[in-house]
Amino acid sequence: MDRRSENRQERQAADDDALLVEIREIHTEHKGTCGVRRVHAELRGFGHTVNHKRVERLMRVNELEGRHSRRRKRTTVPDRLAPPAPDLVQRDFTAARMNETWCGDITYAQVGGAWLYLTCVIDICSRRVLGYSMASHMRA
Repeated sequence: MDRRSENRQERQAADDDALLVEIREIHTEHKGTCGVRRVHAELRGFGHTVNHKRVERLMRVNELEGRHSRRRKRTTVPDRLAPPAPDLVQRDFTAARMNETWCGDITYAQVGGAWLYLTCVIDICSRRVLGYSMASHMRA
């Protein structure tokens, strides 16, 4: 190695160290939630011309990671062999009188660490809830 390449490597190491100080500041300022994209955006906002790959490399080498959101719970596993449910109302969600057409739906929510499923039936004409049920399972 010649002297020029050694000088260049020393300058790059010094630049990386200075950049790493700022990356650590941003990472701790946001309580460790920032990943590479947000850290890179903040550095660009501060006027640094830095490549996202360099930020990624410095964060990876120094074991800085952003927090990942939890995986979504998959609640519906469709049976590809089952025939589709018939559309009895033909996508016409209007009704002239009460108790002519009802509609139902199911949803889920995480409550206190457990999943609860809510099913309700409404009258299309009046939009009133006719009945509902809540359970910790999604069985018929």
